[in-house]
Amino acid sequence: MKNMIKNRIQKFCSNCSFLIFVAAAMVLSPAALAAGQQSQRHVSHVDKSGQWVEIETAINQLSRSKTPKATSLLPPGVIWQAVDAISITNSVCVSDTTNETWVGHNLNSERLAYHETTGDGTAIFDYLLTNPSMVAVASAENVSLGVVLERHGAGGSTVYAFNEANGNVPIWTYDFAVNYNFNNIRNIDVAADGQVVIAAARDTMAGTSLVVILDGATGAELDSLTVNAGVGGVELNDSGTRAVLTAGATVLVIDTTTMNTLFSFAVSGAGGFQRISRDGTTVAGGGFNCFVYQEIAGVWTQIYSLTHASNWLGNGLALSANGDTLFLVSYNYATGYLTLTYRVIDLVNNIEIAQFITQGAGGLQDTVIQSQASADGETLAVISWGTQDNVHPEVQIFDRDLNLIGSIDTPGSPFGLDMSSDGQFVVVGSKSVHANISGNGSNTYAYRVFSACPWDLNGDGSISTLDLLALFAQWGTAGSADFDGSGVVGTSDLLILFANWGPCP
Repeated sequence: MKNMIKNRIQKFCSNCSFLIFVAAAMVLSPAALAAGQQSQRHVSHVDKSGQWVEIETAINQLSRSKTPKATSLLPPGVIWQAVDAISITNSVCVSDTTNETWVGHNLNSERLAYHETTGDGTAIFDYLLTNPSMVAVASAENVSLGVVLERHGAGGSTVYAFNEANGNVPIWTYDFAVNYNFNNIRNIDVAADGQVVIAAARDTMAGTSLVVILDGATGAELDSLTVNAGVGGVELNDSGTRAVLTAGATVLVIDTTTMNTLFSFAVSGAGGFQRISRDGTTVAGGGFNCFVYQEIAGVWTQIYSLTHASNWLGNGLALSANGDTLFLVSYNYATGYLTLTYRVIDLVNNIEIAQFITQGAGGLQDTVIQSQASADGETLAVISWGTQDNVHPEVQIFDRDLNLIGSIDTPGSPFGLDMSSDGQFVVVGSKSVHANISGNGSNTYAYRVFSACPWDLNGDGSISTLDLLALFAQWGTAGSADFDGSGVVGTSDLLILFANWGPCP
């Protein structure tokens, strides 16, 4: 076997020093390969590997009785579809490392449903709610913690917290006073490590909102802030130390440890949903226009702005983890909500990487609801209501150059979207019919975007000699062994394969 490998190497490489390196790499111990794996992944393209090395969150808080998901042999595409005859799923979230998907069922049969992301779509448990007027869910990404914000029909709201170990018995609850009688599906969020929960509710009579910071382990109120506006959305950075509040047409960045406002700016028009990067340094706000600000040397500086005539830019915003990429999808209300414009912006150089437009026909509105970006900004997803002529799938997944790499053609309009930070999994909640059509019922989807183990070229669950031979067979071509995305299988791809030698993660 070693002679076969040597002959194959000699066939594809005439550089003797490189041959010596490859021969040495072949005899490296598993420990040595593991020692080099992290640094090698750092320089490879993380969109295919599913790894993101810029920010790591310790997994040492709260309950985590489940093992990480074993996903290397699952093919891309829809993993499962859960159908409900009467509810509408318009709030969903997916964890990164605990294989958990949390679903909020609204309108009828209101409840929280807990699924395994790589399972068969059967809910592991449900928590039934009593006729609420709104159900929203959020979850930690790296520990087992899901939270539900329930708006009561008679006023007031309650936050319930759950984890896998405790099943459908809440680990804690928090109640808003009865005068806080309004909130929506974007008024709750959880830090990546589960230590901090943020929730907001509005007093419609007083015109104020209460924003609370809760302890993720106990539900104790750590701090609160009264905002003299309707807060329509909240989002935390990964560490939970900063949050962006959508306060009408004003974007507020707050320090959650002091509740002090760090920065604020206004957009044109209220009703959008504003975003903060995972590291907390970049904030995007949209309405009839769009602005992006970044904290540079302690000063918040505008790094991007856009105005697009007759377009609403406030729903389809998403940022990469460090704020270097903006994904922006807008809809044109002057053309009957049938024209969508998709953009990817390099915020480091303030240039548009890619743009395209879809044009639908018919009487159904193609309203953009939400966008998401992976941590590295290489995988992007958007949901919109869809057109009568079905000009595009309602769920679209792109790479950074806006190449369509995945989609779900839903029978009705989607309302909820989430993506794991590595871009590997997308979850979607949708109505069974178009949003412009009266009806109920829902579909919830878990979608796998790419293989968690792209180096496993023969699909046997490990990277071994057989994969090495498969790589050499593709040498100089644009095959599946093009791990670095250069367009040609070559030396860099060989090094990446060696760096990931052994069982798939």
